[in-house]
Amino acid sequence: MKKKCKVVMLPTNNKSKIWLGKDTILKSYNQDQHAGSPGNAFHLYILSDDEIKKGDWYIHGNNYICQLKSDNPQSNYNSKYNKKIIATTDSSLSPFLGFDTESGIDVSNKIPSIPQSFIDKYVNEYNKGNKIEEVMVEYEPLIDEDTFNIDEDTFNIVDCLLLNPDNSINIKYIKDSWTREEVIGMLNQVNVLPDSMIKFDINEWIENNLY
Repeated sequence: MKKKCKVVMLPTNNKSKIWLGKDTILKSYNQDQHAGSPGNAFHLYILSDDEIKKGDWYIHGNNYICQLKSDNPQSNYNSKYNKKIIATTDSSLSPFLGFDTESGIDVSNKIPSIPQSFIDKYVNEYNKGNKIEEVMVEYEPLIDEDTFNIDEDTFNIVDCLLLNPDNSINIKYIKDSWTREEVIGMLNQVNVLPDSMIKFDINEWIENNLY
């Protein structure tokens, strides 16, 4: 399945894969570089409405990046003003520190990364005046181990990020326009589903609606 997520680009003073040159053209690199001057280096963040749990990084409404170090139920971290960071080009958010006994946070797992192909696509579109603000991210259903009861054979299924071997997420673009051929192809797929309640005359619909 896919979920719609936000894309945010924020400035950084650290090294990054995205750099604004003197010609005001955004550029992308395969590896982090440049000791970023203020306003010249940037990181990308993919944000979701997924639940923010202890140890997660999130962005507040004013673009303030922070980490949830408490599971205090009185704190409304999952408000509409906070969005969970599910992937980023900012490797500083996921250092290999192991289990932090003081805070109780396991930070041994790296936060997922953003594929270089999407970074290049984002930069190319940005330079054309098209800022990508939303994408579709792939998830997969998995058993929630915290709810698994071996005696009763019961468990809950949760949606988890589908990750590639390199720990990057899978991103699909949100189209705002389709060709005539693409629309006809989608209509044919829907109309042959055995349990579909949307059976209709495709040729008649195409004649009345596609020009």
